[in-house]
Amino acid sequence: MRRLRAVLHVSTLYSNCDRPEIGERVYPDVCLNPDTVLQLSTVLSAEEMDGLQHCLVGALPNTYTFSKKCAETLIQQQFSTLPVGIFRPPIVLSTY
Repeated sequence: MRRLRAVLHVSTLYSNCDRPEIGERVYPDVCLNPDTVLQLSTVLSAEEMDGLQHCLVGALPNTYTFSKKCAETLIQQQFSTLPVGIFRPPIVLSTY
């Protein structure tokens, strides 16, 4: 991709809903490395993953916000050499 100028990841404002203030940065407070979570999902059954959900999600209200936070962390870890921006709208539908 020689002509790549920017990559825009559409996240959500709720990926950091456990914070009183949200800055323009990726917060490194996911309880497990996102790669570890992906590996667990390939080894464990759906029932076992459901049993671990409360441990993985931590202070976040649900798996949706957790997955958004993990995605932001993965982007920061794996694509830091690219011109990446993360857009966090309050309602993702409005980005269309």
